[in-house]
Amino acid sequence: MDILSLYITGKILHLRISAVRLCLGGVIGGIYGVLSLFIGAGGIFGFLLSTLVCAVICLTVFGARTAFSVLLSMLCFFVTGAAVSGIMTALISALGRTAVAGTDTGDSMSGTVFITVSSIAAAITFIFGRLFSLVGREKTAELTLTSGERSVTLIGTSDSGNTATEPISGSPVIVVSAKEAQAVIPPDLWEAISEDSIDLERLSLPTLKRTRLVPITTVAGRRMMLSYRPDRIEVKIKGRKKAVDGVIALDGVDGKKYDGAASILPSSILR
Repeated sequence: MDILSLYITGKILHLRISAVRLCLGGVIGGIYGVLSLFIGAGGIFGFLLSTLVCAVICLTVFGARTAFSVLLSMLCFFVTGAAVSGIMTALISALGRTAVAGTDTGDSMSGTVFITVSSIAAAITFIFGRLFSLVGREKTAELTLTSGERSVTLIGTSDSGNTATEPISGSPVIVVSAKEAQAVIPPDLWEAISEDSIDLERLSLPTLKRTRLVPITTVAGRRMMLSYRPDRIEVKIKGRKKAVDGVIALDGVDGKKYDGAASILPSSILR
């Protein structure tokens, strides 16, 4: 159930999920579940131990950039886990009563109960995956950035929580994976991003005129990011292109993805 809860948590928070890390988190949860039977920890110590294990699992599966992102993933994992556990307990109880009613001892049906519950868990995982996939597909758009003769096209995902604006002009901010947009980023700005520097004095005057510092708030917390205004920004939604007066916030050089997309679009520009 830990794997199912972690999977749903990742989808809810739009966090990157690795199959290996997901399985490792499930293994850690399983080992702790078995050890807790022998440790018998209760009270405050048991609560603190469970909280620590929960933090380790979330860090293992999702990673973290700030303490806030860890706490948020832990809270979501706890709530999701409680909901999934409640559903599974109710199913097992109902199937167990059915099994006992259909046999003298009920033991001969334990395998059937296990298979049924496992199948239901697999179905829930599949349904959640499809639902989030469909929702994401409806909220994606093609993003084209142009600077001079250079152009790059990315897939962007809409996020209603992205309400950041450029402080001076009030233009909407599109968070972009810097590595994916490198073709339209000036070399001196790329160097600053590569060194995780927000020192604007190191930039050339032409680059500086198009560069701003913008405050960005995400599930990982609040931070300042370098933004750049290319010559042209276009979004393509359902075959229709639309010019956008905005800036791109450059998020790292490691090829970061946002639930499979290369950028986060404010939902306002897709309307």
